[in-house]
Formats: sequence, structure tokens, C-alpha cells
Amino acid sequence: MAHIAIIIAPKDFRDEEYFEPKKELEMAGHTTITASIVIGTIQGSRGKTTTAQIRIHDITPNNYDAILLVGGSGSYVYDDDAELHHVLKQFADTNKYITAICHAPVILAKAGVLVGKNATVFSGDIPALLSHDVHFLDQPVVTDGFIITANGPSSATAFGRVVATALASE
Repeated sequence: MAHIAIIIAPKDFRDEEYFEPKKELEMAGHTTITASIVIGTIQGSRGKTTTAQIRIHDITPNNYDAILLVGGSGSYVYDDDAELHHVLKQFADTNKYITAICHAPVILAKAGVLVGKNATVFSGDIPALLSHDVHFLDQPVVTDGFIITANGPSSATAFGRVVATALASE
């Protein structure tokens, strides 16, 4: 099965957008590891905690089959993060799955990996996608090739299932 790196903010990631997809992926037999710009215990915006085991710079397409970016108010820290953008471009260049939920598709757009692609995003971030030549679709979960996006916490479980299914078919 697949190995997925889940990227969370160093604080205030959206709990449901982390825990629900992680659960779906692991129930499907996939392996996950949590990464951030810091290692250690991190608290989500709704009070749950998890542990980031690796740093973002430790993620390469050679070691992981997919990358999943979690949204939430803390995820804005990655909008202009050159290190994460570099990792995302590596995944895009090697046709590995790049997945993101809520605000996180904006990070993909700013990294340049969504140009000309169909995607969805949290409603307040639609202008940011459009300004980066992304085709916005008003759907809970959107798949375009190796890119899977979701629009927010209410779509977290469905997002996890779509990602798990896509990875199982590889």
C-alpha cells in the first residue's frame, strides 16, 4: 500500500481535516507520517493534538507516494514557504499524488502546481485560486489527474476516502 506524508501547520491546523483523512487512509491499509516545520506535539484549532514526526525537508517523492496538506487557520504559514513549494514541485514532476483540503489548495496554487487544473477550495479562498489560473469547481472533492482537493472540514471524510481509493488503484 501507499506511504503518505501529511503536512500540518505548527499550530492551529483544522482537526477534522487531519484526523478524518488519516483515519480513512489507515483503514484502507495505507501508511501515514505527519510532518511540519517543527517536530513534536502540535495542537489543532479545535484542541486535539498530534505529533509531527518529521520535518517537511525530509519528504521526497522517493520516500512517499503522496502528500496531503491539511488546512485550517495555521496553514497560511505555508502560503509562501519555499521549502514546501519545492517539495510540491518534486511531487508534481514525478506524477505523485498531491492532495489538499480547505485553505491548503491555495498553497498548491502558489507553488505553481495547479496551473490549468480543476480544483476546489474553502469558499473564502476562491479568488486566490482564480488568480493563479486554476479552474475552480464548486464541489466538495475534485480530482484532476494526480491532484485531489477538497473544500473544507465537512468534506474531510469523503476527501480521505477519495485519496485512499486513488492510492489503492496505483
